[in-house]
Amino acid sequence: MITLLGCGLSGSASAQSPPEEVKPTATLPLPFLREVPTVPSDLYLGEPDPPATDASGLLKSEPIRPQDLMPSDLPTTDATVPPEREAITPGVIQPAPNIEHLPLPRVSEEFSFSPSQSILEQPIEPGGQAAGSGPWWHPDVVRGGGSSALRVELEELVWLAVAHSPTIQALLVEPQILDSRAAQKLGEFDPSNFVDSVFKDTSEPVGNTLTTGGPPRLNDDLWENRAGLRGRNQYGGQTEAFQELFFKDSNSLFFSPNDQANTKMVLRYTQPLMRGRGTEYNCSSFVVATIAANVSKHQASYALQEHIMRLTTAYWDIYASSATNIQNRRGIEKLQRLRDQLAGRQELDSLKSQILRAEAAIHRQNASLAQAIAQQQAAEANLKAAVASPTLRQSTARIVPTTPILNEPPQIEIEDERTKALQNHPKILEASESIKSVRTQLRVAEHELKPTLNLVLEGYTRGLNSNYDAIRSFSDQFSTTPSYHAGVAYQRPYNNTLAKMILRERRLELRRALLRLDETLLNVSAEVESAVAAVQSAYQQLVAAARSTRASEVEIEFLETKWNNAFIADARSSSLQLDQLLNAHIQLIASQNNWVQTERDYMLAVARLQLATGSLLPAIF
Repeated sequence: MITLLGCGLSGSASAQSPPEEVKPTATLPLPFLREVPTVPSDLYLGEPDPPATDASGLLKSEPIRPQDLMPSDLPTTDATVPPEREAITPGVIQPAPNIEHLPLPRVSEEFSFSPSQSILEQPIEPGGQAAGSGPWWHPDVVRGGGSSALRVELEELVWLAVAHSPTIQALLVEPQILDSRAAQKLGEFDPSNFVDSVFKDTSEPVGNTLTTGGPPRLNDDLWENRAGLRGRNQYGGQTEAFQELFFKDSNSLFFSPNDQANTKMVLRYTQPLMRGRGTEYNCSSFVVATIAANVSKHQASYALQEHIMRLTTAYWDIYASSATNIQNRRGIEKLQRLRDQLAGRQELDSLKSQILRAEAAIHRQNASLAQAIAQQQAAEANLKAAVASPTLRQSTARIVPTTPILNEPPQIEIEDERTKALQNHPKILEASESIKSVRTQLRVAEHELKPTLNLVLEGYTRGLNSNYDAIRSFSDQFSTTPSYHAGVAYQRPYNNTLAKMILRERRLELRRALLRLDETLLNVSAEVESAVAAVQSAYQQLVAAARSTRASEVEIEFLETKWNNAFIADARSSSLQLDQLLNAHIQLIASQNNWVQTERDYMLAVARLQLATGSLLPAIF
């Protein structure tokens, strides 16, 4: 505050009276900057001279001093002329014409500006300017767009994207493809039936009379028929059961009986005893294919979460641009009111340059407003593309975010988040599945070092009759003693080089998979640590932005109080104070925009932490 000192003027005309002690007449703030006439140099605020008299002995007319225009009982009415000013001697200091009709500010009795609590001492929450209150633009954002606006929450958009987005649908199809490929491996154990039917008509010369017993050529008619089942089980054994039916005739004199119907029922089984034995070896292809399908699911899960992160970014971009739009509009309205006030006082004390500076500030904010509108439209387009919902794409209404901003400090621990990442992160799960696949193939390679040793068992019965009597031949099969044989088959490559090199390759692949797992763990741990730090930093920036905005608001209140309590000032200080007020309004808009940006950054930092831990989206596979 500034204290203006004046000298008292005595009503008596005694030339010998000592000057009165200089006392303060009023306590006033920095004045509301106005351009005023230059005060004459004889109006010195110091020791008063003795009253002078003219030739008639009357007191000479004294010029009006500035302190005489500032009575201690300042009026509090709006735009009125104090009665003291009506008694001012004409020709000394003339007031501006038509001052009654100018938009003068309300004048308080005494300037004093002392906020009830320092801004640095107020408890600031990220969701509000101070504890228990929220930013004024939050309700305006939710109410924006009118009754036709699409008010949606983020979770609702996520599940709409899962249901409609072609990107997500393509990601979900890939694991299904690999699941089908894994199921194909089980088809190796499906038994298959077969039927063979071949007719052979043979006419060959003979070089031995024992072949035909006389005829120079052997003429045979043979119709071979075979039907049965064959298959391989999960233990490696191969089973084959079939029925043969042959019809044969020949011109050989030794062929008896004629027109034969020959039947044979065969059961054959081969079981590996070393290489190829056991379910672990025989089902290994199915296990590897299943692991590949699981790896594909984890890859799709991470890609899906990245798509949801892009959707989340677009969602909070819409919020930030909408809130910025609202803030800029309100800021422009305040600047316009200030410009109009200056224009109304142009004939009194405002300068043309001041009005131009106010208009320049308005134009700059209009440019920022146009940019915020363009960003909002771009964010809505990105969100519609990410969600791909028909209702959302066909609608021309504005998208209004309704998910509340988090207003609590982050309660996170790095170790807890690392544990969560170990359990949920798709890249870690993918690396673990890859190790399982390589270990399975390694056990297969170790198994294939063994030599081949198979047990072979076979049994059969036969029937034979003339006149092509197939029925009787078939029934004879069950009335005779069956034939059988059993044996083993052994085989082993000389150096077994192929199996040894395959085993070496699998061991190297396992080492590579383990190293990649270590790399993934380090990278994910670093991502989690960075994401936790980003969340904490974003919250601190949010609190700082809230304090900065509140400080800007207090600064404007201070400057506006000075403006509303101002009386007179020189043109130089008037220009300076106007610049301060304009800059304060622009700084407030910038602080509010920064607050909104830090809200967006905080929400995205929380989402990125969930992405880093693999918990951004629940498992949908």
